[in-house]
Amino acid sequence: MTVAHAGSAVHGFGGVVSAGGPLAASAGLAALVDGGNAVDAVIAAAFVQCVVEAPWGGIGGDAFVLVRTPSGEVLALNGSGAAPMKLAAQIGDGELIPRFGPMSVAVPGFVGAVTALHERGGSRPFGDLAAPSIGYATDGFPVTPALRDAIDRVLPELAADAPLRRLLESNGTTVGSRFRLPRLADTLRLVVEGGAAAFYAEAGESISRSLRERGGALTPDDLAAHESRWSSPLSASYGDVEVHTHAPVSLGCLLLQQLGLYERLDLPYRPPADPARIDAMVRCKHVAFSHTLPHLQYATDETAAVAELLAVNRLDALADRLLDAPVATLSSPVELPDGPDTTCVVAADGDGWMAAIIHSLFNEFGSRELDAATGVLLNDRLANQRHAVNGVGGIAPGGRPLHTLNAVLVSEPDGSATMWATPGGRGQVQTSFQVVVNAFDGKVEPQRAIGEPRWLSGAPRRPEPDDQLYLEPGIPAEAAAELERRGHRVAITDGASSDLYGSCALVGRNADGALLGAADHRRQACAAAL
Repeated sequence: MTVAHAGSAVHGFGGVVSAGGPLAASAGLAALVDGGNAVDAVIAAAFVQCVVEAPWGGIGGDAFVLVRTPSGEVLALNGSGAAPMKLAAQIGDGELIPRFGPMSVAVPGFVGAVTALHERGGSRPFGDLAAPSIGYATDGFPVTPALRDAIDRVLPELAADAPLRRLLESNGTTVGSRFRLPRLADTLRLVVEGGAAAFYAEAGESISRSLRERGGALTPDDLAAHESRWSSPLSASYGDVEVHTHAPVSLGCLLLQQLGLYERLDLPYRPPADPARIDAMVRCKHVAFSHTLPHLQYATDETAAVAELLAVNRLDALADRLLDAPVATLSSPVELPDGPDTTCVVAADGDGWMAAIIHSLFNEFGSRELDAATGVLLNDRLANQRHAVNGVGGIAPGGRPLHTLNAVLVSEPDGSATMWATPGGRGQVQTSFQVVVNAFDGKVEPQRAIGEPRWLSGAPRRPEPDDQLYLEPGIPAEAAAELERRGHRVAITDGASSDLYGSCALVGRNADGALLGAADHRRQACAAAL
Protein backbone atom coordinates (compact mmCIF):
# COMPACT_ATOMS: atom_id res chain seq x y z
CA MET A 1 0.00 0.00 0.00
CA THR A 2 1.09 3.59 -0.53
CA VAL A 3 0.19 6.74 1.37
CA ALA A 4 0.87 10.25 0.11
CA HIS A 5 0.93 13.58 1.86
CA ALA A 6 -0.91 16.65 0.60
CA GLY A 7 0.07 17.62 -2.93
CA SER A 8 0.94 14.09 -4.06
CA ALA A 9 -0.78 11.38 -6.10
CA VAL A 10 -0.95 7.63 -5.49
CA HIS A 11 -1.76 4.73 -7.81
CA GLY A 12 -3.16 1.26 -7.28
CA PHE A 13 -5.48 -1.48 -8.49
CA GLY A 14 -7.15 -2.64 -5.28
CA GLY A 15 -8.48 0.71 -4.09
CA VAL A 16 -7.72 4.39 -3.51
CA VAL A 17 -8.99 6.93 -1.02
CA SER A 18 -8.44 10.68 -0.72
CA ALA A 19 -9.65 12.63 2.28
CA GLY A 20 -9.41 15.97 4.03
CA GLY A 21 -6.95 14.63 6.62
CA PRO A 22 -4.52 11.73 7.14
CA LEU A 23 -6.41 9.93 9.93
CA ALA A 24 -9.53 9.79 7.79
CA ALA A 25 -7.59 8.58 4.76
CA SER A 26 -5.98 5.87 6.91
CA ALA A 27 -9.40 4.69 8.12
CA GLY A 28 -10.67 4.52 4.55
CA LEU A 29 -7.60 2.58 3.46
CA ALA A 30 -8.03 0.16 6.38
CA ALA A 31 -11.60 -0.54 5.27
CA LEU A 32 -10.28 -1.41 1.80
CA VAL A 33 -7.55 -3.62 3.27
CA ASP A 34 -10.23 -5.48 5.27
CA GLY A 35 -12.01 -6.37 2.04
CA GLY A 36 -14.43 -3.46 1.92
CA ASN A 37 -15.37 -1.48 -1.14
CA ALA A 38 -15.26 2.26 -1.89
CA VAL A 39 -18.60 2.80 -0.11
CA ASP A 40 -17.21 1.20 3.05
CA ALA A 41 -14.06 3.31 2.75
CA VAL A 42 -15.84 6.66 2.60
CA ILE A 43 -18.17 5.73 5.47
CA ALA A 44 -15.26 4.71 7.73
CA ALA A 45 -13.31 7.84 6.82
CA ALA A 46 -16.28 10.19 7.25
CA PHE A 47 -17.01 8.79 10.71
CA VAL A 48 -13.40 9.47 11.69
CA GLN A 49 -13.74 13.02 10.37
CA CYS A 50 -16.74 13.49 12.66
CA VAL A 51 -14.33 12.98 15.58
CA VAL A 52 -10.92 14.31 14.57
CA GLU A 53 -12.23 17.18 12.41
CA ALA A 54 -15.03 18.10 14.80
CA PRO A 55 -15.08 21.87 14.13
CA TRP A 56 -15.97 21.27 10.49
CA GLY A 57 -18.03 18.09 10.25
CA GLY A 58 -19.88 15.79 12.60
CA ILE A 59 -22.91 13.62 13.22
CA GLY A 60 -24.74 16.82 14.16
CA GLY A 61 -24.25 18.10 10.62
CA ASP A 62 -25.35 17.27 7.08
CA ALA A 63 -23.90 15.18 4.25
CA PHE A 64 -24.27 14.86 0.50
CA VAL A 65 -23.24 11.64 -1.26
CA LEU A 66 -22.35 10.82 -4.84
CA VAL A 67 -21.93 7.19 -6.01
CA ARG A 68 -20.93 5.47 -9.23
CA THR A 69 -21.81 1.76 -9.24
CA PRO A 70 -19.80 -0.91 -11.08
CA SER A 71 -22.44 -0.83 -13.84
CA GLY A 72 -21.81 2.89 -14.37
CA GLU A 73 -25.03 4.10 -12.77
CA VAL A 74 -24.62 7.43 -10.96
CA LEU A 75 -26.68 8.20 -7.87
CA ALA A 76 -26.87 11.25 -5.63
CA LEU A 77 -28.11 11.49 -2.06
CA ASN A 78 -29.34 14.62 -0.31
CA GLY A 79 -28.58 14.15 3.38
CA SER A 80 -29.59 17.63 4.48
CA GLY A 81 -31.99 18.30 7.33
CA ALA A 82 -35.09 20.46 7.56
CA ALA A 83 -35.89 23.54 9.59
CA PRO A 84 -37.96 22.90 12.75
CA MET A 85 -41.73 22.85 12.27
CA LYS A 86 -42.08 25.20 15.26
CA LEU A 87 -39.70 27.76 13.81
CA ALA A 88 -42.46 30.39 13.75
CA ALA A 89 -42.92 30.12 17.50
CA GLN A 90 -39.47 31.64 18.00
CA ILE A 91 -38.73 33.69 14.87
CA GLY A 92 -41.20 36.21 13.43
CA ASP A 93 -42.06 36.51 9.74
CA GLY A 94 -39.19 38.10 7.85
CA GLU A 95 -36.84 38.06 10.84
CA LEU A 96 -33.24 36.94 10.53
CA ILE A 97 -32.26 33.70 12.26
CA PRO A 98 -29.14 34.15 14.43
CA ARG A 99 -25.85 32.90 13.06
CA PHE A 100 -25.10 30.84 16.18
CA GLY A 101 -27.13 29.43 19.04
CA PRO A 102 -30.09 27.06 19.41
CA MET A 103 -32.31 28.71 16.79
CA SER A 104 -29.70 28.20 14.05
CA VAL A 105 -29.96 24.38 14.21
CA ALA A 106 -31.66 22.30 11.52
CA VAL A 107 -32.26 18.55 11.76
CA PRO A 108 -28.84 16.85 11.47
CA GLY A 109 -28.74 14.62 8.39
CA PHE A 110 -25.32 12.95 8.53
CA VAL A 111 -26.34 9.74 10.31
CA GLY A 112 -29.30 9.19 8.00
CA ALA A 113 -27.09 9.77 4.97
CA VAL A 114 -24.32 7.31 5.85
CA THR A 115 -26.89 4.72 6.94
CA ALA A 116 -28.70 5.03 3.60
CA LEU A 117 -25.38 4.80 1.76
CA HIS A 118 -24.38 1.66 3.66
CA GLU A 119 -27.71 0.04 2.88
CA ARG A 120 -27.25 0.86 -0.79
CA GLY A 121 -23.70 -0.32 -1.36
CA GLY A 122 -21.81 -1.19 1.83
CA SER A 123 -20.24 -4.63 2.15
CA ARG A 124 -18.64 -4.58 5.61
CA PRO A 125 -20.55 -4.56 8.94
CA PHE A 126 -21.53 -1.05 9.98
CA GLY A 127 -19.87 -1.53 13.37
CA ASP A 128 -16.54 -2.34 11.75
CA LEU A 129 -16.67 0.88 9.76
CA ALA A 130 -17.49 3.01 12.81
CA ALA A 131 -14.89 1.30 15.03
CA PRO A 132 -11.95 3.61 14.20
CA SER A 133 -14.00 6.71 15.00
CA ILE A 134 -15.16 5.20 18.30
CA GLY A 135 -11.54 4.41 19.13
CA TYR A 136 -10.41 7.98 18.48
CA ALA A 137 -13.33 9.41 20.46
CA THR A 138 -12.67 7.08 23.40
CA ASP A 139 -8.87 6.97 23.56
CA GLY A 140 -8.17 10.35 22.06
CA PHE A 141 -6.39 11.74 19.02
CA PRO A 142 -3.62 14.30 18.63
CA VAL A 143 -4.54 17.96 18.25
CA THR A 144 -3.44 19.27 14.85
CA PRO A 145 -2.40 22.86 14.08
CA ALA A 146 -5.72 23.38 12.29
CA LEU A 147 -7.72 22.14 15.28
CA ARG A 148 -5.66 24.25 17.68
CA ASP A 149 -6.29 27.34 15.55
CA ALA A 150 -10.03 26.61 15.41
CA ILE A 151 -10.17 26.24 19.20
CA ASP A 152 -8.24 29.48 19.65
CA ARG A 153 -10.76 31.28 17.44
CA VAL A 154 -13.91 30.00 19.11
CA LEU A 155 -12.97 29.72 22.79
CA PRO A 156 -12.96 33.47 23.60
CA GLU A 157 -16.47 33.78 22.14
CA LEU A 158 -18.08 31.06 24.28
CA ALA A 159 -20.02 31.77 27.46
CA ALA A 160 -18.43 30.61 30.72
CA ASP A 161 -21.10 27.93 31.22
CA ALA A 162 -21.32 26.77 27.59
CA PRO A 163 -21.03 22.96 27.26
CA LEU A 164 -18.68 23.42 24.30
CA ARG A 165 -16.36 25.55 26.43
CA ARG A 166 -16.31 22.89 29.14
CA LEU A 167 -15.47 20.23 26.55
CA LEU A 168 -12.65 22.24 25.02
CA GLU A 169 -11.18 23.21 28.39
CA SER A 170 -11.25 19.60 29.57
CA ASN A 171 -8.96 18.57 26.71
CA GLY A 172 -5.49 19.40 25.55
CA THR A 173 -5.42 22.28 23.09
CA THR A 174 -1.75 22.43 22.14
CA VAL A 175 -0.49 20.69 19.01
CA GLY A 176 0.12 17.00 19.70
CA SER A 177 -1.85 16.90 22.95
CA ARG A 178 -4.61 14.34 23.44
CA PHE A 179 -8.24 15.22 22.71
CA ARG A 180 -11.05 12.90 23.82
CA LEU A 181 -14.79 12.85 23.11
CA PRO A 182 -16.16 10.08 25.38
CA ARG A 183 -19.84 11.10 25.19
CA LEU A 184 -19.66 11.17 21.41
CA ALA A 185 -18.11 7.69 21.52
CA ASP A 186 -21.18 6.46 23.41
CA THR A 187 -23.48 7.99 20.79
CA LEU A 188 -21.49 6.39 17.98
CA ARG A 189 -21.95 3.04 19.72
CA LEU A 190 -25.68 3.77 19.86
CA VAL A 191 -25.68 4.36 16.11
CA VAL A 192 -23.86 1.06 15.53
CA GLU A 193 -26.27 -0.89 17.75
CA GLY A 194 -29.54 0.76 16.74
CA GLY A 195 -28.87 2.46 13.44
CA ALA A 196 -30.27 5.78 12.33
CA ALA A 197 -33.58 5.04 14.07
CA ALA A 198 -31.86 4.94 17.45
CA PHE A 199 -29.94 8.14 16.75
CA TYR A 200 -33.03 10.13 15.74
CA ALA A 201 -35.14 8.72 18.58
CA GLU A 202 -32.89 8.22 21.63
CA ALA A 203 -30.09 10.69 20.96
CA GLY A 204 -32.60 12.96 19.24
CA GLU A 205 -34.68 13.23 22.40
CA SER A 206 -31.66 14.46 24.34
CA ILE A 207 -30.57 16.82 21.57
CA SER A 208 -33.99 18.43 21.16
CA ARG A 209 -34.45 18.75 24.92
CA SER A 210 -31.07 20.46 25.28
CA LEU A 211 -31.87 22.91 22.50
CA ARG A 212 -35.37 23.69 23.81
CA GLU A 213 -33.94 24.42 27.27
CA ARG A 214 -31.73 27.04 25.62
CA GLY A 215 -34.53 28.56 23.54
CA GLY A 216 -34.41 26.42 20.40
CA ALA A 217 -37.30 25.07 18.34
CA LEU A 218 -36.16 21.58 17.27
CA THR A 219 -38.48 18.83 18.55
CA PRO A 220 -38.37 15.01 18.66
CA ASP A 221 -41.00 15.01 15.91
CA ASP A 222 -38.65 16.98 13.62
CA LEU A 223 -35.93 14.40 14.12
CA ALA A 224 -38.29 11.44 13.72
CA ALA A 225 -39.54 12.82 10.40
CA HIS A 226 -36.08 13.10 8.84
CA GLU A 227 -35.32 11.16 5.66
CA SER A 228 -32.41 11.10 3.24
CA ARG A 229 -33.31 11.37 -0.43
CA TRP A 230 -31.77 9.36 -3.27
CA SER A 231 -32.12 10.81 -6.74
CA SER A 232 -30.53 10.94 -10.15
CA PRO A 233 -27.69 13.45 -10.32
CA LEU A 234 -27.82 16.68 -12.24
CA SER A 235 -25.79 16.07 -15.41
CA ALA A 236 -24.61 18.06 -18.42
CA SER A 237 -22.11 17.54 -21.21
CA TYR A 238 -18.93 19.59 -21.46
CA GLY A 239 -17.02 18.89 -24.64
CA ASP A 240 -16.85 15.12 -24.92
CA VAL A 241 -17.28 14.41 -21.19
CA GLU A 242 -20.33 14.24 -18.95
CA VAL A 243 -20.29 16.14 -15.65
CA HIS A 244 -22.51 14.91 -12.79
CA THR A 245 -23.27 16.68 -9.53
CA HIS A 246 -26.08 17.33 -7.05
CA ALA A 247 -29.42 18.94 -7.85
CA PRO A 248 -30.89 21.67 -5.64
CA VAL A 249 -30.98 22.17 -2.69
CA SER A 250 -27.27 21.84 -3.46
CA LEU A 251 -25.68 24.63 -5.48
CA GLY A 252 -23.98 22.06 -7.72
CA CYS A 253 -26.06 23.34 -10.63
CA LEU A 254 -23.91 26.50 -10.59
CA LEU A 255 -20.94 24.40 -11.70
CA LEU A 256 -22.86 23.09 -14.70
CA GLN A 257 -24.04 26.55 -15.63
CA GLN A 258 -20.53 28.03 -15.43
CA LEU A 259 -19.25 25.22 -17.66
CA GLY A 260 -22.12 25.68 -20.11
CA LEU A 261 -21.42 29.40 -20.42
CA TYR A 262 -17.66 28.94 -20.75
CA GLU A 263 -18.06 26.30 -23.45
CA ARG A 264 -20.19 28.69 -25.48
CA LEU A 265 -17.41 31.29 -25.47
CA ASP A 266 -15.39 28.82 -27.61
CA LEU A 267 -12.04 30.12 -26.38
CA PRO A 268 -8.71 28.46 -27.12
CA TYR A 269 -7.13 26.75 -24.13
CA ARG A 270 -5.01 29.05 -21.97
CA PRO A 271 -3.02 28.15 -18.85
CA PRO A 272 -4.61 28.75 -15.43
CA ALA A 273 -2.74 32.00 -14.69
CA ASP A 274 -3.56 33.62 -18.04
CA PRO A 275 -5.55 36.83 -17.36
CA ALA A 276 -7.78 36.37 -20.43
CA ARG A 277 -8.83 32.94 -19.17
CA ILE A 278 -9.40 34.17 -15.61
CA ASP A 279 -11.40 37.15 -16.89
CA ALA A 280 -13.67 34.89 -18.97
CA MET A 281 -14.17 32.34 -16.19
CA VAL A 282 -14.94 34.95 -13.54
CA ARG A 283 -17.47 36.54 -15.89
CA CYS A 284 -19.14 33.12 -16.22
CA LYS A 285 -19.17 32.85 -12.42
CA HIS A 286 -20.80 36.27 -12.05
CA VAL A 287 -23.53 35.47 -14.58
CA ALA A 288 -24.25 32.01 -13.16
CA PHE A 289 -24.49 33.26 -9.58
CA SER A 290 -26.51 36.39 -10.29
CA HIS A 291 -28.94 34.79 -12.74
CA THR A 292 -29.37 31.39 -11.08
CA LEU A 293 -29.40 31.86 -7.31
CA PRO A 294 -32.57 34.00 -7.25
CA HIS A 295 -34.43 31.06 -8.83
CA LEU A 296 -33.18 28.65 -6.19
CA GLN A 297 -33.59 30.59 -2.98
CA TYR A 298 -35.55 28.47 -0.53
CA ALA A 299 -36.87 26.13 -3.25
CA THR A 300 -39.05 23.41 -1.77
CA ASP A 301 -38.85 21.20 -4.86
CA GLU A 302 -35.31 19.96 -5.47
CA THR A 303 -35.89 19.91 -9.25
CA ALA A 304 -37.52 23.35 -9.34
CA ALA A 305 -36.28 25.54 -12.20
CA VAL A 306 -33.29 23.28 -13.02
CA ALA A 307 -34.43 22.39 -16.54
CA GLU A 308 -34.95 26.06 -17.30
CA LEU A 309 -31.63 27.10 -15.76
CA LEU A 310 -29.63 24.70 -17.94
CA ALA A 311 -31.74 25.04 -21.09
CA VAL A 312 -29.72 25.56 -24.27
CA ASN A 313 -31.53 28.74 -25.30
CA ARG A 314 -31.06 30.28 -21.84
CA LEU A 315 -27.34 29.52 -21.79
CA ASP A 316 -26.99 30.87 -25.32
CA ALA A 317 -28.68 34.12 -24.30
CA LEU A 318 -26.60 34.52 -21.15
CA ALA A 319 -23.33 33.83 -22.99
CA ASP A 320 -24.12 36.36 -25.71
CA ARG A 321 -21.96 39.49 -25.21
CA LEU A 322 -20.73 38.11 -21.86
CA LEU A 323 -17.15 39.03 -22.77
CA ASP A 324 -18.10 42.51 -23.95
CA ALA A 325 -20.15 43.65 -20.97
CA PRO A 326 -18.50 45.75 -18.24
CA VAL A 327 -17.61 43.45 -15.34
CA ALA A 328 -19.58 45.58 -12.87
CA THR A 329 -22.81 44.88 -14.76
CA LEU A 330 -22.47 41.10 -14.53
CA SER A 331 -22.47 40.65 -10.75
CA SER A 332 -25.43 41.47 -8.54
CA PRO A 333 -25.77 41.02 -4.77
CA VAL A 334 -27.37 37.72 -3.80
CA GLU A 335 -27.84 36.01 -0.46
CA LEU A 336 -25.62 32.96 -0.22
CA PRO A 337 -25.06 30.12 2.18
CA ASP A 338 -21.83 31.28 3.78
CA GLY A 339 -20.25 28.45 5.78
CA PRO A 340 -16.81 27.53 4.39
CA ASP A 341 -16.00 24.91 7.00
CA THR A 342 -16.47 21.53 5.38
CA THR A 343 -14.64 18.24 4.97
CA CYS A 344 -14.87 15.40 2.46
CA VAL A 345 -13.65 11.98 1.38
CA VAL A 346 -13.71 10.12 -1.95
CA ALA A 347 -12.75 6.54 -2.80
CA ALA A 348 -12.64 4.05 -5.68
CA ASP A 349 -12.08 0.30 -5.68
CA GLY A 350 -11.03 -2.47 -8.01
CA ASP A 351 -14.60 -3.66 -8.56
CA GLY A 352 -15.78 -0.37 -10.05
CA TRP A 353 -17.39 1.42 -7.11
CA MET A 354 -16.67 5.12 -6.66
CA ALA A 355 -18.12 7.15 -3.80
CA ALA A 356 -17.86 10.59 -2.24
CA ILE A 357 -19.16 12.06 1.02
CA ILE A 358 -18.96 15.80 1.61
CA HIS A 359 -20.25 16.93 5.00
CA SER A 360 -20.34 19.97 7.21
CA LEU A 361 -21.63 21.68 10.35
CA PHE A 362 -21.81 24.85 8.18
CA ASN A 363 -19.75 27.44 10.09
CA GLU A 364 -16.78 26.49 12.25
CA PHE A 365 -18.07 24.55 15.29
CA GLY A 366 -21.56 24.90 13.78
CA SER A 367 -24.10 26.47 16.10
CA ARG A 368 -21.63 26.08 18.98
CA GLU A 369 -24.43 24.19 20.71
CA LEU A 370 -23.12 20.95 22.23
CA ASP A 371 -25.53 18.47 23.78
CA ALA A 372 -23.41 17.43 26.75
CA ALA A 373 -25.30 14.16 27.26
CA THR A 374 -24.67 12.80 23.76
CA GLY A 375 -21.51 14.72 22.87
CA VAL A 376 -23.16 15.86 19.62
CA LEU A 377 -22.13 19.28 18.32
CA LEU A 378 -25.01 20.72 16.29
CA ASN A 379 -24.98 22.47 12.93
CA ASP A 380 -25.96 26.10 12.32
CA ARG A 381 -27.49 25.40 8.92
CA LEU A 382 -30.22 28.04 9.38
CA ALA A 383 -27.71 30.77 10.22
CA ASN A 384 -28.54 34.24 8.88
CA GLN A 385 -31.55 33.05 6.90
CA ARG A 386 -34.86 34.87 7.00
CA HIS A 387 -38.02 33.24 8.23
CA ALA A 388 -40.44 33.13 5.31
CA VAL A 389 -43.40 35.49 5.12
CA ASN A 390 -46.45 33.42 4.12
CA GLY A 391 -44.04 30.75 2.88
CA VAL A 392 -42.19 33.14 0.55
CA GLY A 393 -38.83 34.93 0.68
CA GLY A 394 -37.14 32.83 3.31
CA ILE A 395 -36.87 29.47 5.00
CA ALA A 396 -40.23 27.98 5.96
CA PRO A 397 -40.84 25.46 8.75
CA GLY A 398 -39.98 22.03 7.39
CA GLY A 399 -38.03 23.49 4.47
CA ARG A 400 -34.48 22.48 3.60
CA PRO A 401 -32.08 25.39 3.19
CA LEU A 402 -29.74 25.80 0.24
CA HIS A 403 -26.37 24.07 0.56
CA THR A 404 -23.02 24.80 -1.02
CA LEU A 405 -22.15 21.11 -0.52
CA ASN A 406 -21.65 19.09 -3.70
CA ALA A 407 -19.40 16.41 -5.14
CA VAL A 408 -18.47 16.01 -8.82
CA LEU A 409 -18.08 13.04 -11.16
CA VAL A 410 -16.77 13.37 -14.72
CA SER A 411 -17.42 10.44 -17.08
CA GLU A 412 -15.36 10.06 -20.26
CA PRO A 413 -16.41 8.26 -23.46
CA ASP A 414 -13.93 5.41 -22.93
CA GLY A 415 -15.38 4.57 -19.51
CA SER A 416 -12.80 6.46 -17.45
CA ALA A 417 -14.16 8.46 -14.54
CA THR A 418 -12.88 11.06 -12.09
CA MET A 419 -14.61 12.00 -8.83
CA TRP A 420 -13.80 14.72 -6.34
CA ALA A 421 -15.10 17.07 -3.68
CA THR A 422 -13.71 20.16 -1.98
CA PRO A 423 -14.50 22.35 1.02
CA GLY A 424 -14.80 26.09 0.50
CA GLY A 425 -18.40 27.31 0.80
CA ARG A 426 -19.42 29.26 -2.30
CA GLY A 427 -15.93 28.57 -3.66
CA GLN A 428 -16.67 24.86 -4.14
CA VAL A 429 -18.27 25.28 -7.55
CA GLN A 430 -15.61 27.83 -8.55
CA THR A 431 -12.79 25.43 -7.64
CA SER A 432 -14.46 22.57 -9.52
CA PHE A 433 -15.00 24.84 -12.54
CA GLN A 434 -11.25 25.44 -12.67
CA VAL A 435 -10.41 21.76 -12.13
CA VAL A 436 -12.65 20.67 -15.03
CA VAL A 437 -11.11 23.21 -17.41
CA ASN A 438 -7.57 22.30 -16.28
CA ALA A 439 -8.10 18.55 -16.61
CA PHE A 440 -10.30 18.25 -19.68
CA ASP A 441 -9.43 21.32 -21.75
CA GLY A 442 -5.79 21.36 -20.73
CA LYS A 443 -5.50 17.54 -20.80
CA VAL A 444 -3.32 17.53 -17.68
CA GLU A 445 -3.13 14.74 -15.13
CA PRO A 446 -5.42 15.07 -12.08
CA GLN A 447 -2.78 15.96 -9.48
CA ARG A 448 -1.63 18.88 -11.58
CA ALA A 449 -5.23 19.85 -12.37
CA ILE A 450 -6.00 20.36 -8.67
CA GLY A 451 -2.60 21.88 -7.88
CA GLU A 452 -2.59 24.76 -10.36
CA PRO A 453 -2.96 28.29 -8.91
CA ARG A 454 -6.57 29.36 -8.40
CA TRP A 455 -8.78 32.39 -8.20
CA LEU A 456 -11.82 32.91 -6.00
CA SER A 457 -14.59 35.44 -6.55
CA GLY A 458 -16.14 36.40 -3.21
CA ALA A 459 -14.88 34.78 -0.01
CA PRO A 460 -16.98 33.44 2.86
CA ARG A 461 -16.52 35.24 6.19
CA ARG A 462 -14.74 38.18 4.56
CA PRO A 463 -16.28 41.66 4.57
CA GLU A 464 -15.29 42.56 1.00
CA PRO A 465 -17.95 42.64 -1.75
CA ASP A 466 -18.97 39.42 -3.47
CA ASP A 467 -17.15 40.49 -6.65
CA GLN A 468 -13.79 40.76 -4.87
CA LEU A 469 -11.42 38.62 -6.92
CA TYR A 470 -8.74 36.81 -4.89
CA LEU A 471 -5.67 35.40 -6.61
CA GLU A 472 -3.23 32.81 -5.31
CA PRO A 473 0.48 33.71 -5.22
CA GLY A 474 1.15 31.52 -8.28
CA ILE A 475 -0.69 34.03 -10.46
CA PRO A 476 1.85 36.71 -11.48
CA ALA A 477 1.52 40.40 -10.68
CA GLU A 478 1.26 41.34 -14.35
CA ALA A 479 -1.79 39.07 -14.68
CA ALA A 480 -3.37 40.79 -11.67
CA ALA A 481 -2.71 44.18 -13.23
CA GLU A 482 -4.33 43.11 -16.50
CA LEU A 483 -7.39 41.82 -14.60
CA GLU A 484 -7.69 45.18 -12.84
CA ARG A 485 -7.48 46.89 -16.22
CA ARG A 486 -10.36 44.70 -17.38
CA GLY A 487 -12.51 45.92 -14.48
CA HIS A 488 -12.02 43.34 -11.75
CA ARG A 489 -11.50 44.23 -8.09
CA VAL A 490 -8.31 42.24 -7.38
CA ALA A 491 -6.53 41.13 -4.20
CA ILE A 492 -3.41 38.95 -4.25
CA THR A 493 -3.35 36.71 -1.18
CA ASP A 494 -0.36 35.24 0.61
CA GLY A 495 0.40 31.63 1.49
CA ALA A 496 -1.35 31.96 4.84
CA SER A 497 -4.66 32.40 2.99
CA SER A 498 -4.40 29.16 0.99
CA ASP A 499 -7.45 27.72 2.76
CA LEU A 500 -9.61 30.25 0.88
CA TYR A 501 -9.23 28.16 -2.25
CA GLY A 502 -10.59 24.83 -1.05
CA SER A 503 -8.77 21.51 -0.87
CA CYS A 504 -9.70 18.88 -3.45
CA ALA A 505 -9.81 15.20 -2.56
CA LEU A 506 -9.86 13.28 -5.88
CA VAL A 507 -9.90 9.72 -7.19
CA GLY A 508 -9.90 8.41 -10.72
CA ARG A 509 -10.38 5.17 -12.60
CA ASN A 510 -9.22 4.65 -16.17
CA ALA A 511 -10.74 2.37 -18.78
CA ASP A 512 -8.32 -0.45 -17.86
CA GLY A 513 -9.26 -0.35 -14.17
CA ALA A 514 -6.11 1.39 -12.91
CA LEU A 515 -6.87 3.71 -9.98
CA LEU A 516 -5.47 7.06 -8.93
CA GLY A 517 -5.82 9.18 -5.81
CA ALA A 518 -4.81 12.85 -5.68
CA ALA A 519 -4.51 15.16 -2.68
CA ASP A 520 -4.59 18.96 -2.78
CA HIS A 521 -1.56 20.77 -1.33
CA ARG A 522 -3.93 23.23 0.37
CA ARG A 523 -5.03 22.30 3.91
CA GLN A 524 -4.33 18.73 5.09
CA ALA A 525 -5.62 16.48 2.28
CA CYS A 526 -4.09 13.02 2.03
CA ALA A 527 -4.38 10.16 -0.49
CA ALA A 528 -3.69 6.44 -0.03
CA ALA A 529 -3.82 3.38 -2.31
CA LEU A 530 -3.65 -0.40 -2.41
